[in-house]
Amino acid sequence: YVDPEPIYNSKNFLLKVMPKTYDKPKKIETSSSDYEDNRMMRSLGENSGYYVNILFLDPNYAVIGTLVDKKASIEYLTIPSGYNEEKIDTTVKNIGYLIAFDDSNKDKRIDWNDNYDLYISDLDGKNLFQVTKGIDVKGFNFINQNKDIFISYTDRTDARDEYKITRFATFNISTNQLLKLNGIDKTLNGIQKNLK
Repeated sequence: YVDPEPIYNSKNFLLKVMPKTYDKPKKIETSSSDYEDNRMMRSLGENSGYYVNILFLDPNYAVIGTLVDKKASIEYLTIPSGYNEEKIDTTVKNIGYLIAFDDSNKDKRIDWNDNYDLYISDLDGKNLFQVTKGIDVKGFNFINQNKDIFISYTDRTDARDEYKITRFATFNISTNQLLKLNGIDKTLNGIQKNLK
C-alpha cells in the first residue's frame, strides 16, 4: 500500500493496493535484454510496477468502494488536473486507467506482461467503462475540457514493437464513441514513404 492520495476536483482520496504475493517486475531500462520484446513498464510515480485494486475513501478515510471486484492488474492511472493552479478545474470528472483482467499470455498470473486496455471511471471509482479493446495503448490524454481522450496506440499483434505503427484515436466520454483518426495515419504514412 502507499499513502492515500487526494483526488483532484474531489474531497475524496484513493489508495493504491499493490500485490503482496505476485512476482513484482523489476524496473527495466530500454537497453535491457531481460525481456523478450523489450517492453517498457509504465511508471506509476515513485513505485514502478502495478496495482491489484484501488480503494476510494471519503474525506474521513472511510471506504466508499473499490475500483474492481475481481482479479486485475492496474498498470497506470491518471487524473487530469487543471492548468490554472489557483482555480479548480471543475470539468475534471474522470480517472483513466490501463487495466488487464485476463491472463492473456497464459502464465497463470495477471501482471505487467498481459494485455491492458484503457478504462475510465468517475472520480469516486464508480461506473468503470472499457474504452479500448484489442489495441495496445501507448499513451492517452484528456482533451477538450476533459470531454474527450486522445489516444496513441498500436494494433495488438505478435510483431516486435519496433515494427508496429503508432496510430491515433479520440474517445468521446459522453457518447462512448471511439473515433480512429485515419487522416493522421495516412499523412504519417506519406511522410514515411518520402523518407525512403
